[in-house]
This record gives sequence, C-alpha cells and structure tokens, in this order.
Amino acid sequence: MNKREEYFEKLGDFLQTVDGVSSLLDQFVKGVSAERKGDFQTAAQFFLSIGVELFQRGDAVEPNAAERFMRMGVELARKWDHKVPEYLYSVLEGHNFLLGDSNAWLGHALTRRGRLDVAEACFSAAVKAVQHLDVREVGEKLLCAAHIHRMHTRNVSAHKAIIRKWSAMLEERKFTDCEMNLVHSRVQLLTERQALYTVRNKLYKAYTLGKMELLPAAERLENFPLRRRCSISPALVHDNLSKLSIQQGEHQQAEQHIRAALQCRLQKYNMLRVASDPSPSTSSSPPFPAPFSNPSTPSPVPSTSSPLNEVVVPNWDGMPSKVVDHDMDLALNLTRLGEHLIVQKQHARAAWCLRAAARLLLAAHRPAQQGRILHTLGMCLVAAVRHAPLASSSQGLSYTGASTTSPGLSKNTSTSLTPAAIKAIQEEAAAVFSEAVAAKEAAFGEDCGAIVESLGMRAEMLWDLNQATASEEDLQRALKVARSRLGDKDPATKKILQQLVGMKAKKKAMEDALGRLIGARIAEEKAILFACKNSSSDSDLRELETRDGSSAEARGRPASSSGHSH
Repeated sequence: MNKREEYFEKLGDFLQTVDGVSSLLDQFVKGVSAERKGDFQTAAQFFLSIGVELFQRGDAVEPNAAERFMRMGVELARKWDHKVPEYLYSVLEGHNFLLGDSNAWLGHALTRRGRLDVAEACFSAAVKAVQHLDVREVGEKLLCAAHIHRMHTRNVSAHKAIIRKWSAMLEERKFTDCEMNLVHSRVQLLTERQALYTVRNKLYKAYTLGKMELLPAAERLENFPLRRRCSISPALVHDNLSKLSIQQGEHQQAEQHIRAALQCRLQKYNMLRVASDPSPSTSSSPPFPAPFSNPSTPSPVPSTSSPLNEVVVPNWDGMPSKVVDHDMDLALNLTRLGEHLIVQKQHARAAWCLRAAARLLLAAHRPAQQGRILHTLGMCLVAAVRHAPLASSSQGLSYTGASTTSPGLSKNTSTSLTPAAIKAIQEEAAAVFSEAVAAKEAAFGEDCGAIVESLGMRAEMLWDLNQATASEEDLQRALKVARSRLGDKDPATKKILQQLVGMKAKKKAMEDALGRLIGARIAEEKAILFACKNSSSDSDLRELETRDGSSAEARGRPASSSGHSH
C-alpha cells in the first residue's frame, strides 16, 4: 500500500468517527473510485463537497478536518481527466472553475484558523484559476480576496488595489461579456466599497454610494428574468441605507428606506396593494388596527401621512408557504419599522407592524423570535397608554395634526384616549404578555429566564386592571424563576424584587387609606346620628311647649265668654 492509499484510508477512518456521516462516507467512496479511474475533476468535486460540509459544521468536528479534504480537492482539481488531451492543457489554463472554488473554500477554512497569509495566497490562486472565465466568476473570487483585507488584515491599500483591478476588468469587458454578469459583478463591487466606507466610519460616503450607484444597479439586476441568485437585492440595499441613516441621525430618511424595503418584499410575493382611499383615516379606524382580518373584509387604510400609506396587506393567511418557511426578511423588516415608529411615538402604527411580524413568526414556527416580538408589542401598548392624554370623546385613539407634506408622520401628531380605550388596551397588553410568556416557554422550556421580564410587565398590567391577587402571583413566580435561573445579582431579579416590594407597599398604603376612610365614614355617621338625636329632642320640647300653650288658651276662652254673657 503506497502513501496515497494510506492517506485515503486515514481520511476514511476519520469520517467514521463523525456523527451522521452516511452521506459523507458515500461521497468519499465515490471520490476515491473516481480518482482511481483517472476522473480527477469528478473526484475533486466529491472531496470538496465533503470539506464544505465539515467546514459548515464548525466546532463540532476537528478544526483542520475540513482543510485536509479541501487540500485534497485542490490537488485533484489541478489535474485534468485522462480523457482530456495534453495539447489542451495550456488552452484550458485560467478556465478551471473547480480549482477556483477549491482554493476559495480552502482560503475560508484557513482564515477561520487565523492563517491569513496562506489564505491570501489561496484567494490569489483562485482568481488566477478563473481569470479567463466570465466576470461573475472572477468577481466572486476577487470579493473573497478583498474581504480578507477589509475584515481581518485591515490592509486598506491592498483592498483598494483589488478594487481598482476589479473595476479595470469590468471596464475592459463591458462590450464582450454578458450584461447580466457585468451588472452582477458591479453590484458586488459596489457592496464591497460601501462596506469599506462603513468600516472606516465614512458614513456619508457609504450612504451616497449606496443610494446613487448601488441601489440603481441592484434594481437593474432585479429586472433580469434569468438572473442567477444574488445575495444583494433592492430590499437589502434599502435596509443597509436605513441603518446608515439612523447612525447619522436622519430618522425620517431611515423611515423612507424602511418603507421602501417593506414595499419591495411585499411586491416580490404579490402581496402589495396600493391604498385606494387618499383621505386620512381618523375616528373610523379602531384604536390599534390589526392586519389579520378576513379576506372579504377590507383592511383599514392608513392615513396619507402614515409610513405605510402605500402598503396595505389584505390577507396574511394567503401567503405562499416559501415565504413563511424560508424568508423571514419581511418579518424582520416589519419589526424594524415597528421599533422605529415606537421611537417616533407612533404607537398605533407600530403595533400594526409588530402584530404582522408576530403573525409571520407564528406561521413559521419560530417561538423564540415570536416571544421577543410579542414582548415588544406589549411594551408598545404600554407606552401608548402612558404617553397619551385622556380624551372626553368616546372614539378612543384619534390622530390630529397630521402633516400631508411630510413623507412620514408629523412630529406634532397627538393622541388622546378615553378611560374605556385605556382599559381595553391594558387588557390587550396583558394578553400579549401572556402570549409572549407561552412562546418563550415553547422555545426555551418551562420557567426559563426569558419569561421574567414578560411576567413582570403582565403583573403591572394586571395591577392597573385592579387584579391585585393575580398580579402578586405573577411577581412571585417571576422572582422564583429569576433567582433560580439568573441569580440574585442579576438586574432582572433586582427589578422584580423592587416591583414586588413596591406592590406590597402600595397594598399596605391602600389598606391604611381604606381603614382611615372607613373610620372617617363611621365618625361622620355617628356625628350625623348625634345631630339627628339633638335636633329631635329640641323639636319635641318645642312641640310640648306649643301644645301646653294651646291648652291654656283653650281653657281661658270659655271663661271670658261666660262673663260677658253674665
């Protein structure tokens, strides 16, 4: 047995020690068989797929296991199959996409282990292996080479050199390569340039580049019906622009990009309907309109100043299963928009967005994210009650002072709530916190540490709803879970303890006040009774005197009359 056979045997013995490797062993056997037959390119594909699978498992396997299989893939990819004549070797140089992929994956594995100099050499070899292929293949390898200088070596000059080489290649091939590949490679180039500006804290340049160049290129790429899968879509570009706007303090600008990203995703799945009613919606809408109505019932249309004025979702239940199961970008975008509107104190519209995101996560069976969103929704309802003044009307939550010139909500928008609306929102908030507790327990187990905050907020809502016993039970449970899961020194435990102490102090104060009120009421009743007794005795005396005088007068009248007669 030669050394190569011994090496293959060691690789096979290693794969048998890894859990769940039946498919990997099958690929390994096929790769060794192809190598013995002289089909080196086919064998390289099998070894590379094994290395990628081990690389994606991360720390679950030996650190250098993926590197060993990838190196074998690189070695085999350098050789052409026995059917290829030798005179084509020089012609095929620079057209070996399999060698480029093998070197690129090997570079990623070495980067994870911290061997940056060897990884840089692997990325350079990957670029050289595909240099005569289309610009998309070359651009992906140049992207790997630029990424290692941006994120790991922090060598700005080397990064700029790769970007200049990339731009020159695009300019050189703009009349010879496929237009779709040119646009795809340009989108990747602009994305890398924007990322470098962001790392160097040049936020304005990053935003300008993304809005003026990257966004039109991404929209142009989106229009190609036969395009290959691209990681950069217009919605993701808008997401990045919104983050940059928030970092620069441009919240209205960020809201516009969040709205545009939401619109792109809804349009992608044919869920977008333009609002037909241009008039603002005021008292006719419920306090917190929910987007989960029956398909036959028209959805509430936000006002023209709403950040959702162009987006109305008629039926969330009719979404394609691929949206629910695989694409959570829509839920993430709705969550970000809801959190942004909470900061803007637009609680009704924020609740709309958070309800929609929670519904998507419920359909996707993701209880951990759903619990977090439901807790945020509950906090939004609590903030709506705390920040809204009381109203004398019975319309509940109403919006006034909305500006039609602003693309977002006016900063002068005011809200007013009636006592009945406040009670209804508090009841809904308590129910939402209950759902958040259930979702977190479904994700992390019963009595997990994640439910402490939600239990505390539910107890607060129950206290406001005059359910003191249930509120105290929630706080006692939250304190028990916090002490067992988080410890006595955790801030959440201290907060729950302070909340429980404060509640008991409030109950004691209420009992004392009630006792004083009862005592004052009893004293008042005694005083009234005593006053009644005194007033009745005085009236009896006056009545007796009046009656005696009347008797005497009656006795005197007959005597005088008899004398007169006499």
